[in-house]
Amino acid sequence: MTEQLAKSMPPEAVGRGAENRERIVAAADRLFYERGFQATSFSDIAEVAGVPKGNFYYYFKTKDALLEGVIEWRRSCLKALLDNLNRTYDEPRPRLMALLQGLCAGEDDIVRYGCPMGTLSAELCKTGHPLRARAQALLEIIRDWIAAQLEAMGQADAPELAREIQTRSQGVTLLAHAYGDHGMLTEGMARVRRWVEAVLDGRTF
Repeated sequence: MTEQLAKSMPPEAVGRGAENRERIVAAADRLFYERGFQATSFSDIAEVAGVPKGNFYYYFKTKDALLEGVIEWRRSCLKALLDNLNRTYDEPRPRLMALLQGLCAGEDDIVRYGCPMGTLSAELCKTGHPLRARAQALLEIIRDWIAAQLEAMGQADAPELAREIQTRSQGVTLLAHAYGDHGMLTEGMARVRRWVEAVLDGRTF
């Protein structure tokens, strides 16, 4: 039905529709991160997106449909980030270290709100939400990418080591958020990077 409507609309109207949908998803993405999925209403999102609430339901009939849009938005952003690392660095080791360095990007947000993917997954797990596995898959994309870099470096235990790297990184962000401590984030992630370097060099840390 939506496709039929789009075909009958002039190109400029279709363009506005796509723009409105993207604005709604971007607003929801931010509000779900700052306030949580359950605490965010359609009215909140419509206000931030600048889209009249009456038009909102044309794009998303339910809050779960919007959550699916947000998860897909985050998946696309994550894929773009990892693809950029693959293009920027010729070798797997600097790619991996660049990712670990980048996990501190947006330091203020992480300290205030936590890891965007980790907090969403945790909230959906608490309520047994049917889309929790889709949210968890975002974390798995990162873990699998890390494992691929480790495998390219000849690490025999790449999947296990990738899980440990992710566990340590998530632990740092969780505690930094819990304490509201910027130093805990930057210093903790620096220790994670030093530990990874030591493991890759065959040193103890």
